[in-house]
Amino acid sequence: MMVFCQIMIFVFGASAVWLVGRTESWRRWGYISGLCGGPFWLYVAYTNNQWGIFALSLWYSYSWGQGVWNYWIKPWRAKNGLVQDEKDIKLGGSLMGPEEAKLYLEDKS
Repeated sequence: MMVFCQIMIFVFGASAVWLVGRTESWRRWGYISGLCGGPFWLYVAYTNNQWGIFALSLWYSYSWGQGVWNYWIKPWRAKNGLVQDEKDIKLGGSLMGPEEAKLYLEDKS
């Protein structure tokens, strides 16, 4: 099981860093890849009593999750009219209409 986990850590970790470093629009897939590697990091750290690595893996998972939020969920919410204004985009709040969401997406492109 450890060998499999090490391979997955390498595959997901290397692809995540490579993808996030790209300038093309598909760089956002790096955050998904990084998040997919998290469970393997956590499993290896837990089974080997590496508590510092375990804590760092939780932090990495949180950080990769921020990328998923910013590059996947926020644009989807804006596209579907589920955001209000710039403050809502950062903090949450009442809903923006489809026209405002369309303007938001055009500004961010």
